[in-house]
Amino acid sequence: MRLDAVIAFLGIGFAAIVISVVISAVVMDAQQQDIDKLASQLSASQLRARQEAAAAGLNAVARQEAQRGMVESELLNQELLIQSRLSSQNQRIDDQIRKLDKTDKSVKKLRNDLGRAEFMASDFSSTVEEALPAVVKITYNVTLTLAGPGNLSAIAVEELKAKLSKRGLRENTDYVVSGTTPYSHLPIIFTVFGSGSIVDNEGLVLTNRHVVDAGAEICDIFAPDYDCEISDAEVTAGDGRVFTGPLDALMSVTYDLAVFHTNLGGKKLRLGNSDSVVAGERVVAIGNPSPFFGDFPLDFTASQGIVSALNRNLDDGLGDFWMQTDTPLNPGNSGSPLLNKEGQMIGIVTSGFLFSDGLNFAIPSNVAKSEFGLG
Repeated sequence: MRLDAVIAFLGIGFAAIVISVVISAVVMDAQQQDIDKLASQLSASQLRARQEAAAAGLNAVARQEAQRGMVESELLNQELLIQSRLSSQNQRIDDQIRKLDKTDKSVKKLRNDLGRAEFMASDFSSTVEEALPAVVKITYNVTLTLAGPGNLSAIAVEELKAKLSKRGLRENTDYVVSGTTPYSHLPIIFTVFGSGSIVDNEGLVLTNRHVVDAGAEICDIFAPDYDCEISDAEVTAGDGRVFTGPLDALMSVTYDLAVFHTNLGGKKLRLGNSDSVVAGERVVAIGNPSPFFGDFPLDFTASQGIVSALNRNLDDGLGDFWMQTDTPLNPGNSGSPLLNKEGQMIGIVTSGFLFSDGLNFAIPSNVAKSEFGLG
């Protein structure tokens, strides 16, 4: 074969190879472009998917946030509504409280007005009227005469009068004094005045011990220089009934109390519970004050007051048990019943300071109940 033919053949082969390579390169480039295109498309899809996923996540978060916001807003609205309702209810409650306060003040004012009206309008007239037949006046005379020759000096009589007047006793004899001339008008008569209460259906009378034994005390003071005679007692009830006889009394050893029998049964005073008495309670005493300033009768005098205090101690060794009252009282009221509004005897008038302004004392009724077994 000729060289030029070979060369020509080789050139054709090389050209074919070159063309083949070129074609392969073109094909490969096209494939690569396809691959790149596919890759690009895949990346775009992934990106869209990711973006969509991100968007979906963001939407879910947004929805959650929106829902949370809606819930919080609803809760806030409910809270505001509840607070508004509570505030409204509190306002209504405050209004009701103010109304109740006004009503309470009105009720208190009404009660005070009614109390004052009752105090001013009411009285003890029915209580006194009901109790009077069971209240008694006690009187008897003690007569002194010299046991031998001589006279009773004016000084001795004045001293005696001063002593006895403090106990509700009154010297009841006319006498004449000229200068230092001693008394020549004997006998001298002392009249004992006192009060008491009928406390049972048989006519048992409750009074003070010093009313019953005053005569014996006078006799003891002047014995043996003077003869002493004690008369029968006259016990007069508030309805006019009279008992006359000796005072055969049962006397308390501890307290200034005594009881004795009469025939004045039928009407009696009820003994109240002195433990239930309170300071400020209104009371009335019915008794027979002695007529110190003349011979006019003061029988069955009613005097009104209050219980001033309870459990007073008069330094008499009996302790804190006295009932204090401002009820106006005088000697002769000893033994008078101290009555409450219901007509019950809650105390026995016993001690007072002569001419003091409302400073008097009574023995509580429960003491008398205990001492003598009274009902």
